[in-house]
Amino acid sequence: MTEFTSNPDEDSVVNIFWSSFLLRFYREGAGEWRGEVVHLQTQDKRLVATLEQIHEFFQKHAPGLDDQSRVNPKPGLIPDSGSN
Repeated sequence: MTEFTSNPDEDSVVNIFWSSFLLRFYREGAGEWRGEVVHLQTQDKRLVATLEQIHEFFQKHAPGLDDQSRVNPKPGLIPDSGSN
């Protein structure tokens, strides 16, 4: 996981952690879809066949990903999907 510090306002400092992933999906003939997920910072790769396997790989490289209590975006940063 990569960390950098930004200063969006003069009075606040935000530590931002991020990980980048590449997902490739393929199907051989009429078979089932398969995939490969790569963590770009480490080049760690895993072949996957289920969403659960992708989720496990994400958790390995982005600990705390499921802990939404740590997410506190500024208002207006993420659009509200309920407002059209």
